Amino acid sequence: MCKRHAYHQNWKSNYAYEKARKYKNWKRQRMGWNYPPVNIIETDDGYQLELLVPGFEKEDFTLHLTDRILTVGAKTKEQETTNDQIWKRKEFGARSFERQFELNEKIDTDSIKATYQDGILTITLAKLEDQRTFRQEIQLA
Repeated sequence: MCKRHAYHQNWKSNYAYEKARKYKNWKRQRMGWNYPPVNIIETDDGYQLELLVPGFEKEDFTLHLTDRILTVGAKTKEQETTNDQIWKRKEFGARSFERQFELNEKIDTDSIKATYQDGILTITLAKLEDQRTFRQEIQLA
């Protein structure tokens, strides 16, 4: 039996699978379950994590370190409503996320810094002194 015939024979199960997958992804996005994208940059002195998280305030973030696991999370509050408001459609509201990063032994856990500006959360992780890359320019004679 060829692959094309096998696909058409099981089109109902393939259709149901695709529909369920799309619904699951839609539900995750709608409920705020998806993780923010991250860029991880290695430099000579350490690492830099950049998380794209627009729409949050500086006070919404929580960062904590437990057993070399860095947990980054944020949660917004639900918008205050009054009795005279009637919602016709509500496509956004309170959002939250939590993401974890496992740190290796090269990271100095005492010097972790974080800043939030223009929707990007930047976490700076310094390497331990003995793990830093030593680079020296050598002149040709």
